[in-house]
Amino acid sequence: YESKRMTGKSHGNAEFQQAIKRHIPVGHVFKAVPFLFNHRDAKKMAVSLFGSVREKSDKKHSKTKTAPSSSRLAPPAAIDLIRSRGDSVRFAVRVRVFPYPEDVCATWILLAVKYRDVT
Repeated sequence: YESKRMTGKSHGNAEFQQAIKRHIPVGHVFKAVPFLFNHRDAKKMAVSLFGSVREKSDKKHSKTKTAPSSSRLAPPAAIDLIRSRGDSVRFAVRVRVFPYPEDVCATWILLAVKYRDVT
């Protein structure tokens, strides 16, 4: 994706599609969604993708995690992918960081899921 942004041309798209077709069995569904960040902070990326999780202390000072906060909503594409249902569900994550001068970077995260559709 980053090379397409820089050159305006998509390289290897046909090969990628052929690789997916070879590895995804008949009757299975493959979904993948790319996300772009301009930093390398994994916690911030997780909050952006899945919403924030607030920590709540009880009287014994132990921290318990509560449900994701509605103040930070996850992108619909990420939620749709995570909520995929079927048989033989497999998730995948691919991360690639492109460093640039002056501490600038482009961090691409590809979230993917493969499953056998049961509907």
